[in-house]
Amino acid sequence: MNFKQKLGYMFIGCLFTIAGYILASLGGITTHAQQEKQVIDEIVCKRLEVVNAEGITVAGIYGKGAIEVRNALGKRVVGINADVHGKGVIGVSNAAGDEVVDIGADADGKGAIEVRNAFEKRAVDIFANENGGVLIVYNAAGETVAGIVVNKDGDGLIESTKAITTPRQ
Repeated sequence: MNFKQKLGYMFIGCLFTIAGYILASLGGITTHAQQEKQVIDEIVCKRLEVVNAEGITVAGIYGKGAIEVRNALGKRVVGINADVHGKGVIGVSNAAGDEVVDIGADADGKGAIEVRNAFEKRAVDIFANENGGVLIVYNAAGETVAGIVVNKDGDGLIESTKAITTPRQ
């Protein structure tokens, strides 16, 4: 086979390649397929995680009834959970991953907010009791120091430590 024959076959091959590319492109813009928005009716999975460029999970939805948002280091900063008793709880954590705020239902099913310091000691509790609302403030050691409670007559009282542990009648 001489040089001119080789060039001829190469030219014919190039023409077939170009023709195939043109025919394939007529069906749609295949090079931009990922730019088209897709609407998916339903996704079923037991676990869904979103990761950042470094592969660290920054958000997740889990089959145990939990949604979590994490910081860039992978530490949980916000969580929405159904606890083992089926009550809803929202937890907020500091940058170190220590949970410092809980909002949810207490053991009796009444609304409650618990705020802790950076050492995970209680600082403030707000919750509902059978008479109304209660606000309790704790010292750095986590000991009760003061609070506002509602007595059985519906009167709000500012109480000392001893009065909170044994409410006035």
